[in-house]
Amino acid sequence: MATRTISSPGVQINEVDLSVIARPSGVTNTFITGFAKQGPTDEVINVGSLTEYESIFGTPTNSSERYLYHSARQILTQSTTNLLVTRMPYGSGAGEGFSNQYTALVYPLSSDAATYEASTAFKLLPPKSILLTDSQYLDILENNISWGDSYVDDNINSFDDIATKGGLVILDSYKTSVNNLYEGYYIGIADNSENNPASDFLSIKGIKSVNSIDAGGNKQTFTAIPSSRLNFSLTQSYSSSQNSISQIVENFPKFDFSKSTYNDSLTVMLFKLRTTMYAHDTVILDSVLLEGYTGSLYNKRTQNNVNGGAPITFNLDTLINKSSPNIKCITNPFISSTGNWINSNGSPAKTVRTDADTKNLFSKGVYISDTSTVASGIGNVPEKLQRILNNIDNLDIDVDVIAEAGLGSIWVGAKERWKDSNFGNSNSSEPYIYDEYYHVDTSILKTQTNDPVGGIAEDYQDIAMQFVAFADKTRKDHVFIADPLRHIFVQGGNGKISKNKDYIFSTDVYWPLKNLYGGNPTSYAAVYGNWLKTNDVSADKQVWVPSSGFVASVFANTTQNAFPWVAPAGFNRGTLNNVLDVAINPTQKQRDLLYRINVNPIAFFPGDGYVVFGQKTLFNKPSAFDRINVRRLFLTLEKATKAVLKYYLFEGNTFTTRTRVVNSLAPIFTQAKNNDGLYDYRIVCDERNNTPDVIDNNEMRLSIYIQPVRTAEFILADFVATRTGVNFSELIG
Repeated sequence: MATRTISSPGVQINEVDLSVIARPSGVTNTFITGFAKQGPTDEVINVGSLTEYESIFGTPTNSSERYLYHSARQILTQSTTNLLVTRMPYGSGAGEGFSNQYTALVYPLSSDAATYEASTAFKLLPPKSILLTDSQYLDILENNISWGDSYVDDNINSFDDIATKGGLVILDSYKTSVNNLYEGYYIGIADNSENNPASDFLSIKGIKSVNSIDAGGNKQTFTAIPSSRLNFSLTQSYSSSQNSISQIVENFPKFDFSKSTYNDSLTVMLFKLRTTMYAHDTVILDSVLLEGYTGSLYNKRTQNNVNGGAPITFNLDTLINKSSPNIKCITNPFISSTGNWINSNGSPAKTVRTDADTKNLFSKGVYISDTSTVASGIGNVPEKLQRILNNIDNLDIDVDVIAEAGLGSIWVGAKERWKDSNFGNSNSSEPYIYDEYYHVDTSILKTQTNDPVGGIAEDYQDIAMQFVAFADKTRKDHVFIADPLRHIFVQGGNGKISKNKDYIFSTDVYWPLKNLYGGNPTSYAAVYGNWLKTNDVSADKQVWVPSSGFVASVFANTTQNAFPWVAPAGFNRGTLNNVLDVAINPTQKQRDLLYRINVNPIAFFPGDGYVVFGQKTLFNKPSAFDRINVRRLFLTLEKATKAVLKYYLFEGNTFTTRTRVVNSLAPIFTQAKNNDGLYDYRIVCDERNNTPDVIDNNEMRLSIYIQPVRTAEFILADFVATRTGVNFSELIG
């Protein structure tokens, strides 16, 4: 509603821009990760259909792959959703694509004077690939080496040469590897001399990959990758419509990098090369841009903040080391910290250029010639999961739901089998492979305590708590759907615990689940207490699979057919397809027990089928946030509010602006109110919360009060017998 601002008779026109209001799209972005027999690792792939999934990742060949496959299958075939998938690599430690050693790309910097301090022009020479121990890596990172103050030569053969002859060092933070197919991570560096918009794109003219390690184990040699192996172009004419690596590099700066004011700066880009994911029997390489940075070698260089306020750093080292999860950048301090980098007119007094032979992509990481032993097991799953979640956090993608896809059961099952002297590999420090047929003793989980018990619970928490922390602490934009341990419900191929003659629900199911989840109080996660049997066409048999992918499809369907704030449960929205059986079919009293510990039942109802019959989060305190519909309501409204408010940054903090803010947000909350998301709301953005002190601090504050709709999860029908002739109106009142 418009507020009158004129004091004498007249016509007042008020504009309210509703075009920027973000409304629920009806499509849920769901993320899953796990093992598959093929496909790219360390990437988030948007999969549109089951056929596409099978083309990229293949069909399952073991239990680990089956859990991811059937989670994806249910989501893709039973709901409308954007499915995001990251394949977890096989292999020990961090797995395929990684090694046990750090490396450094060491670029010498020749200069036009006897010392770096006196130099006015630097030339970046081709790098040397040096292998590092953990302590050597830390010494460089922490600047515990004695740098040389002038250019000597580019004959860098070991760690000892880095300080005296190195100019710019790119450290590999994650111990990556390069295989004999040239798959790995590559660094490209360019100056601003090629950035004339009327010139051809020529910053990167070739690719060089390490292909051997010297006898001393200190240095790696490079070889040029033939252009016939590339499924992309390196260079192109300025008038060409095709895309090339050089064009990507030169177009990366979001400002006019060709200006002389950036003569002291470089652009550093990180690419991933891997075989084409739709043609696994070829050796043709695709390229994927992972990250990029543009900055000056001068450590005190700043530039204006595009968002306003004080100038921000424009130092290359600082920009990379603050933001990159993959690389670290160290410039010789005699280059970055000495001499006169700025003229009296404020322009750069020193120029940085790349040598002709430096205009290549150079691989980072350790060369591994034999890839046949890479897929030797599941490796360190918690370490791999941490990297995957870090990668998601560094990508500008929206996430609504993350499904565990049985990853906790895979890790626990593999570790328990590895500990067994009959199966464990004494030569290995970590699990080899997950075998769902191996019997895992869960008796320790049955102890009547509220704390996680024993190694099994701790191993499961290594996985679950990463997901929970990512949802609750890091992203705060999605709900995590956890899968309880398979071994609580099913042992071996088809050994339902509920069929055992000595089966007791409270002992065998209730207490293990209570012990697993009692220490995870969060409204950003939910658990569904069952495993489901489905048909596996590829294996031509019926298999047990985790429920999180099935529940994720219910979430997506609820968003598509109703609204995100509607409860994804019950006979109207919680029915499950492709389910042949459930590991347990809880009775009403057993469902009561599960609900008391915030575990949502999945049960079979004759005539209605298999149904999700609960919508509690793991928040164990009396609160509106102990229900999924309320948590998803707030997530939806928070995302929409943020999308609107960004358009009011740098607007004057005036009565008019604050009124526009309220008017722009009101339709979002009114829509939720009119569609049973909330009972009422109030948006306060006026002088009450925007005091003079707040305004003087360049802040605008809003207070949004919401009365969320509570669902009718318990319907109590009273049947009252009365005497003949009773007046019902008087009886009811």
